[in-house]
Amino acid sequence: MAKHAAHKSITRPKVSKAGQKRVSKKISHLHKAEPEMPHKKMVAMALSMERAHRLGPKGAYKPVRKAAKGKKK
Repeated sequence: MAKHAAHKSITRPKVSKAGQKRVSKKISHLHKAEPEMPHKKMVAMALSMERAHRLGPKGAYKPVRKAAKGKKK
């Protein structure tokens, strides 16, 4: 009887349908810009950007503007 390799329990991150579209576009952007980067790293980067609300509707990076210190309006 052959023993099977132990499988890790892989949980998929919960991302909305619109979020999946943004992540997919970001992965394709990264693949074009950095073809030598491992695919798993691209996926991890895109998912972390999506969770941090840093992806625009077309998968582009959306910087968050921070208020300057010491300035008053």
